[in-house]
Amino acid sequence: LGPAALMMAAASLLFFRSSDQPTERIPVRDVAAAEKAKSQTSIADSFMTSARCKNCHPRFYELWEPSHHGKAMQVFSKQVAESLPPQEKPVVIGEEKYQYHFDGENGWVRESSPQGEKKYSIEYAIGGRNAQFFLTELAKGKLQVLPVAYDTQGKFWYDMAEAGMRHFDDIPEEAYHWTEWPFTFNTSCRGCHVSQFENKYDLKTGQYTTTWGEPGINCEACHGSAKEHVEFVLANPGVHDYSKVKIETISQKRGFSAEAANSNCLICHTKGGAITAAFHPGDEYFDHYDLTTLEHADFYPDGRDLGENYTYTTWLQSPCVKESRMDCMHCHTSSGRNRFEGANANQSCMPCHEAKVNNP
Repeated sequence: LGPAALMMAAASLLFFRSSDQPTERIPVRDVAAAEKAKSQTSIADSFMTSARCKNCHPRFYELWEPSHHGKAMQVFSKQVAESLPPQEKPVVIGEEKYQYHFDGENGWVRESSPQGEKKYSIEYAIGGRNAQFFLTELAKGKLQVLPVAYDTQGKFWYDMAEAGMRHFDDIPEEAYHWTEWPFTFNTSCRGCHVSQFENKYDLKTGQYTTTWGEPGINCEACHGSAKEHVEFVLANPGVHDYSKVKIETISQKRGFSAEAANSNCLICHTKGGAITAAFHPGDEYFDHYDLTTLEHADFYPDGRDLGENYTYTTWLQSPCVKESRMDCMHCHTSSGRNRFEGANANQSCMPCHEAKVNNP
């Protein structure tokens, strides 16, 4: 498996064409609703951004900012480039060759073909835990995933689109070209790499004016809008009774059920399709999303998942999940780290399996 599945597992897409399957299409939303949405206030206007959380919660900010959630998407910079080695050999796709370059200030991917050469400027880097992907801006505001990606675990460059191939025995496959719709950030990667995302697609012109509040997954993506909370604190210095302020937080100790806590992670960490655009922290996953299940071609016949760590379908079958109120936050922190690692890894099985943890 190539790590390119990281890109769009949340949208439950396959990255190849198959003569045995119907063509997947992006649903066209009601024109009147789209026009009305454009005239309304931006979603980001009701959020404060993580910078406003930092003043009162510096420790949590310091944990979040360098995390995989905090860096889920970032502007391509010298700092990002310094984490990447040169690409010694080009990626070959048909008659085209692609190679990453960095000149000390700017990054780009060079395309060489019989028709000549093109340079695609790298605007953003996304991912990083298993793989680093890169975005360039094409015509009409399209942010497109570039064809070369870097495997951060294996330390090698590879063909992003080809790595999404599943190599089934009974389904003919042909990889999509990197310029096609499955690799368009605006519609496929959507809100799992940025916060307070708005697509803003014009049906008449085909123009994207996609916006977001912050790159990466920020505090409010999981905790809900902090606007009322911050305004109350500023207006009432020294007051610590926030009971009058509706500020939700992803913690069972503060009112979230296990299902609601899990749902907040699942909107990105699962194979499924959105059926509404109205999910809010505290809601339940199945009120807003349709889960991809085992009959889908992205699962092996024995139920194993081909799609990396988007495993909610399989996770639901776990005895630990079935027999308890376990949630994602038992083993993971809100910044995306493992809560127990190294010599302490077995602590993730506590307190239910104390005898076996103490005497493995």
